[in-house]
Amino acid sequence: MKPGVAHFSLRDLWSCLAVLLLLASPLASQAAPGPNLASVNAAAALTNEDGLLFGKNADRPVPIASLTKVMTALVVLDSGVPLDEWLTFRKRHTPAAANAYTRIRVDSELPRSAVPRIALMSSENFAAHTLARSHPGGLRAFIAAMNAKARGLGLTKTRVVGPPGLSAA
Repeated sequence: MKPGVAHFSLRDLWSCLAVLLLLASPLASQAAPGPNLASVNAAAALTNEDGLLFGKNADRPVPIASLTKVMTALVVLDSGVPLDEWLTFRKRHTPAAANAYTRIRVDSELPRSAVPRIALMSSENFAAHTLARSHPGGLRAFIAAMNAKARGLGLTKTRVVGPPGLSAA
């Protein structure tokens, strides 16, 4: 392992994901008082138990780009589109967020099965955007599918506005 590089087990990743998902949960408002944190938002919960151990502004909607990319990957897998199909990275029709750097070059090609991995492992916004554009029905249909998936998972306060998760809307 490289020094200074974070490494997470799959169990840790799912535990972190569960805590992040609770940020949008109605259970977040039931949190007990806890430590005085400098963080603007925080939530802590035990897996397989209802409620939060601690929450700070846990009901506040916030953009969580990495969690949105997990939703992007779920929608791709649920869609049934062929994972062996090659996707071409086309120039975006709307500008990327100011802090969105990409290593992927326009007109690059990759099999669809590789693109969610890049979106998740590198937090690659261009990869997430390309997956959405190649979805049956295009970007709008993809965003609608992401919101339907969120509702299906019980995320009643979640509203997805784009596959990278950087939009402030």
